[in-house]
Amino acid sequence: MKYWIVVHYYSSYEEHNDLIGLPAKLDKDGKPIKRSDGSIKPYYNYFDEIKTGDRFAYYCPAPNKFILGLYEIVDGPKEYTNDWDTSIQYKIKPVLPIKKENFISYYTLVDELQFFKDENGNKLEKRAAAYKLKGTIKEISQIDFKKLVKLYSQEEIYEEDTKGVVEISEHISMIGKSHYHAEQFLCESYIGRQERNRVLEQILSKNEDISDSMDQLPPWLANISVAIGTNQRISYIDNIWFIEESKGFFIPFAIIEHEKDGNIRGVMDRFTAMDITLKNNKRFSNIKPLYIIIARDKSQVESYNNKINEHGEWLQFYKEHKFHIYSIDDFEKLDKQILRILSSQIKEVGEY
Repeated sequence: MKYWIVVHYYSSYEEHNDLIGLPAKLDKDGKPIKRSDGSIKPYYNYFDEIKTGDRFAYYCPAPNKFILGLYEIVDGPKEYTNDWDTSIQYKIKPVLPIKKENFISYYTLVDELQFFKDENGNKLEKRAAAYKLKGTIKEISQIDFKKLVKLYSQEEIYEEDTKGVVEISEHISMIGKSHYHAEQFLCESYIGRQERNRVLEQILSKNEDISDSMDQLPPWLANISVAIGTNQRISYIDNIWFIEESKGFFIPFAIIEHEKDGNIRGVMDRFTAMDITLKNNKRFSNIKPLYIIIARDKSQVESYNNKINEHGEWLQFYKEHKFHIYSIDDFEKLDKQILRILSSQIKEVGEY
């Protein structure tokens, strides 16, 4: 099996979202050259390496400059439509649901993929990076494709070879640490749907008490999120701390995402979903929980701050909410500043 990036204009996707077409070798009259077996001769010989079962990222070039989905080649090459009569065509299907909010920008690709790094592991300069996507299809590594799976959706795990798609040990450890802190502050701790079992397995292996961990979102929050369509995003937030405002009625105190791989786009999407959900509850529309990103180290904290400052919508959200970014070491130690922030938030929410 091979992995690819296919470069296709968005207009081609709108015409046939179940097909991709690659250029054929043409004769002097502009007609596709056919081989003795009747197949069309590809413009580049390496097109012959493309096989049914291969996976690829569907990249739309300027002005879009994003990956709109991850696909599998299910049939071909054949002629499925005469709209693209000079192309070699393949039937395709998405391996993850196509969601506009999950589109991956070109700039994220350049930051994250080995495909855009030189032999020394350094990120390519702008012109060199752009040149890498010149053409119709480029082979990428399995590691890069797995990274694309994680970037495209943290809500779903790729169906094949899931072990290794997401390196869970460090991430799970980070979530576990924030879960422990919630108990220290006498808060109920909800662990997101994707990570919950793995976090609890790790806790169980250490013989830790998990009896107080929330296994689902409070009904009022879950019901609103289902009604307005944000349930998938908020149910996958890594860790949410709740305070019991009244008997059996929990309100969110802190929304915590642990991001060690740089997918700030996914984090901000889930934060925004929570904000929208809370604003749809009349009683608690003025709740202002803490939004916290926990990074691997201080250099990553700086990187995340820079990315947020460079993105207008993220920066606006940052300014309008109680938003903090900490390294896991600082958060684990609970220094005086963090303790003061958490304690003040507990008091404010408790007096709401």
